Amino acid sequence: MLLGIAASGNDEMGIAKGPSAAEVLRIARAAEQEEESTDPADYGTVGGTASQPKTAGLFDFLDPRHILRLFTVQQMKDRAGKVGANGVRALLYDLLSKSTAKLHLIGHSYGAKVVLSAVGFGGPPPRPVQSILLLQPAVSHLCFADNVPVSNKPGGYHAVRQRVAASIMSTFSAHDFPLRKTFHLALRREDDLGEARIAGDDVPSKYAALGGYGPKGAGEVKIKALDVNQQYALQANGKIHAIESHHAIEGHGDISNRWTWWALYSQTLQ
Repeated sequence: MLLGIAASGNDEMGIAKGPSAAEVLRIARAAEQEEESTDPADYGTVGGTASQPKTAGLFDFLDPRHILRLFTVQQMKDRAGKVGANGVRALLYDLLSKSTAKLHLIGHSYGAKVVLSAVGFGGPPPRPVQSILLLQPAVSHLCFADNVPVSNKPGGYHAVRQRVAASIMSTFSAHDFPLRKTFHLALRREDDLGEARIAGDDVPSKYAALGGYGPKGAGEVKIKALDVNQQYALQANGKIHAIESHHAIEGHGDISNRWTWWALYSQTLQ
């Protein structure tokens, strides 16, 4: 059952090969060793305590809830890409062709993939969008890269950089449990198991999340999230800005605060 979910590969990395049954077990074991989150928002829980996936006792590893939750990461990411490419893209192109208004896009988590797929899929839009703000994006940290290790091709959303008139801003936070701790486990392959630090810093895997570790290999500018009335020095022409938000974003869902809205406002001034 799980092989069917994971077989499609990762379109942002250009890798078609899915994991084997043995690799699925390795991934699940690796995930069991990670710490658990206590933030209900990390599990999509509404109005109360998070329902932890683990059970006590000898058969913790065999609890299917934990493994299924891990592997739905890829399934939901694929769906977000389809919605963006096949649905939102048409709306976006219609707006750009029938108006001259500056269009500023914003997306959170898988919504960031929706936005990127809408802009990056197929031919270029009638005119560039003005800016894009990605809040804790659940996509590969190499999605904008000029060259991706393994595939030796540009990242899946490399073309987006040429389709934005002003800036692309992307937040990342060490406090984002799912994107920092589990995202890359759901996308691991056997040839990744021995690669602990492929970017020379704290990135644990070539499958690491953009919202957990920030963009790499795209000529990005790294700056800290600024508070209200502090001025961003934003560059144009689709320049990638990695917004270090450890002090501003305390969890995956903590994206409605003065730092994030100030970032969006700053983009509207470009």
